[in-house]
Amino acid sequence: MDVATAALADAGRDRLLGGGGVGARAVISRPQRQLLESVYARNPRPSAGELDRVASQLAAVPRRVVRVWFQNKRARDRRRRHQRSPSTSSAADRSSSAAATTPVSAAAALVD
Repeated sequence: MDVATAALADAGRDRLLGGGGVGARAVISRPQRQLLESVYARNPRPSAGELDRVASQLAAVPRRVVRVWFQNKRARDRRRRHQRSPSTSSAADRSSSAAATTPVSAAAALVD
């Protein structure tokens, strides 16, 4: 058995024994997604108890899937905010750096 075949056999055995690997992708229906989004709108960072409650309302969706959905949703929102307003943040950075140098410039002018 060559190295590649042995590695595949090990990976298959690990999955059968429950070790490592990535499970099947969860499919979230439209009504389930609507519930998740309504909970997210009220609280984008639910506690462990809230995650359990939401998972129990979504009959066949495990708690881990609900937790990962919230993590992914927060990441998507951050990415969208960043894509929408990179010029706004850089303008704010420029104004704060200008404000930081202004007092020094004014003080230097007074000394001369």
